[in-house]
Amino acid sequence: MISVHKTKRLTRDIVSALTMAGLLVAGTAYSVNTFAAEEQRAPPPTRSSDVLTERVFKAISEIQELMSPEDEGVEPDYERAKVQLDELNERYDRLNDFEKSTLLNFYTNYYLNTEQIDMALQTFEKILTIEELRVESRLRALMALGQLYMGEERYQEAIDSFIKWREISEEENENVYLGLANSYYNLARYNDAIPFLIDHMEMVQASGKSLAKNIYGLLNLMYIELEDYVSAERVTKQMVVLFD
Repeated sequence: MISVHKTKRLTRDIVSALTMAGLLVAGTAYSVNTFAAEEQRAPPPTRSSDVLTERVFKAISEIQELMSPEDEGVEPDYERAKVQLDELNERYDRLNDFEKSTLLNFYTNYYLNTEQIDMALQTFEKILTIEELRVESRLRALMALGQLYMGEERYQEAIDSFIKWREISEEENENVYLGLANSYYNLARYNDAIPFLIDHMEMVQASGKSLAKNIYGLLNLMYIELEDYVSAERVTKQMVVLFD
């Protein structure tokens, strides 16, 4: 059996790999540029719920400047940003759906930057309840939930989020594969984890990138745990060729 110490170390390694890949937390940040890009991708608005009003755009721009100042040497002012978020939130019921999702995404920025992970999770979940939520926003929220739940060791919830992401995404994602593999691994569901890890490896290699040694190590350990020693030996030989 794999030791608890080694299991936790591998989990940290995978989470670290995801962080380096831009998957965790930093990849969830929302900005004025983000919704501007969504505006360009989206079809022309047909309802008032499809756009930001000038008043909300101005408020959000000011909040972003407080949290991410453009001038070098200026520190973020999260306290003032939170005050302005709360002021805008007082009109939440009068906002259209796009404005609601934009406001809530900036709340997640605040909670992540102030290390209030539980509040960030609650807010991402709230985003998913918005009736006319854009596909891009839904995908971003589900990706963030998968990342954050995994980081909090809430693996079944991470799996649920990643699976929902795959159900609505038109494309696969190498880091979603890795997130699913890592989450199933931590639930000792190795038969479920291995196919996703292999999919991750194949997708990374197809893009011309190299795989980290700990990815092979994770696959090797799961084969050993399943007593599939033939496959474990094959992976071990690959590791010797690649890394020794």
